[in-house]
Amino acid sequence: MITKQVTTFFLILGFFNSFFAQQTGRDINSLQLTFQNSNKYKKIKKALKDPEMVYELNIKVSKNQEYLSYLSSFHNLKIIRVIVDKEINLTELFFDISKINTLYELSIEGENLTILPDVFENMQNLKILSISKTKLTELPNSICTIKNLELLGVCCNNLNTLPDSIGKLHLLKYLNVQSNKISKIPVSVSNLEKLRYLDLSDNSMETLPESICTIKNLEELFLYENLLDNLPNCFKNLENLFYLRLDNNEFINIPPPLYKMKSLNNTDLRRNEISIDERNNYYYIEMTR
Repeated sequence: MITKQVTTFFLILGFFNSFFAQQTGRDINSLQLTFQNSNKYKKIKKALKDPEMVYELNIKVSKNQEYLSYLSSFHNLKIIRVIVDKEINLTELFFDISKINTLYELSIEGENLTILPDVFENMQNLKILSISKTKLTELPNSICTIKNLELLGVCCNNLNTLPDSIGKLHLLKYLNVQSNKISKIPVSVSNLEKLRYLDLSDNSMETLPESICTIKNLEELFLYENLLDNLPNCFKNLENLFYLRLDNNEFINIPPPLYKMKSLNNTDLRRNEISIDERNNYYYIEMTR
């Protein structure tokens, strides 16, 4: 039996929105219903009378309980967002979510979240996964088995590293690892051939691996607020890179590869130890390419 005042549900009826709607060009025409306290029971039952119209579900978890028995009834769920308020075991929750084969987007947030169950291998239709503002120090390896994943956001956690098998995400276009405790990235990132956006800012990186130079389609790279003082010479091979942030690092000179990157037209080098004259000279070269 569900305990009152422990969980808030939002069922959004109509066309699902967010990234999926933008990609498909669908019109958004949705009705948001908030079910809270005792009122939620009656209204959830009403929603269950027409479960095919429920595309998005927001779950606020405050206590460990069996409250997801209805989840399998919503056959067209595309988006689920989970906010964890308490430090609880979420194995049952994510096991149930992993069985929803229509799921397109999953978002997980909660400062009390310390462990994620390793159940992502069943979520093969997932294209967007966001895990943020948690106390996670590592990610489940099964995330790297989601073959259709295009966007992975894991910012604002306590991650020390990324899974070695992250290179298996061959369709990944967007990777945000901002604001963690990462000091190095796996060599397998070289296999992320479709990656266009990479954010490694606000971490503890002292060097970049040469494997990053093989991500040929990379267009935007964020490395600010790290401990970098140089770039690998092969960095010049990133021929599609046009936006680069290197501010708040340990550079004392302009990294030589930057002078050879014709596509690069927006570089931020502020708050390093580079002299103003050298920096301005580089900006002039960049503008006149």
